[in-house]
Amino acid sequence: MQDEQAILRKAREAITSGRLPNRHPDRMLGGTGFGASCAVCAEPVTPDQAEFELEFAPASGDGTSTGNSDGHAQPQTHHVHIRCFAAWEFERHGSPADAVQEPTMSLPTLNEDGKLSHHDVPTTFRRGSSS
Repeated sequence: MQDEQAILRKAREAITSGRLPNRHPDRMLGGTGFGASCAVCAEPVTPDQAEFELEFAPASGDGTSTGNSDGHAQPQTHHVHIRCFAAWEFERHGSPADAVQEPTMSLPTLNEDGKLSHHDVPTTFRRGSSS
């Protein structure tokens, strides 16, 4: 797995390039991977890894959906590693440049038993920020 700064950079690129929307998914499922490419890091999410499947409903004019043969727009679906999801969420809600001082960030990791480890993530926001 890549280092945290590389994952954060790739998450930012996924948003700015339009590969992943910059909004909350309409539906989110979790489970084990099956080899689909991660929308953030482009690495496969293997069966020994946990993943989130993010679904974005079609929004008029946002270009995030494809049509089927009936002409109805289909939801856009993306697979992401848990750590890549955390980086994408972090980037969606503001970059370190938005903070008074750069926050210390620790992305979640899987323990040997396959469960996510818990980290305290101290964050400093700019005064008056509603985030």
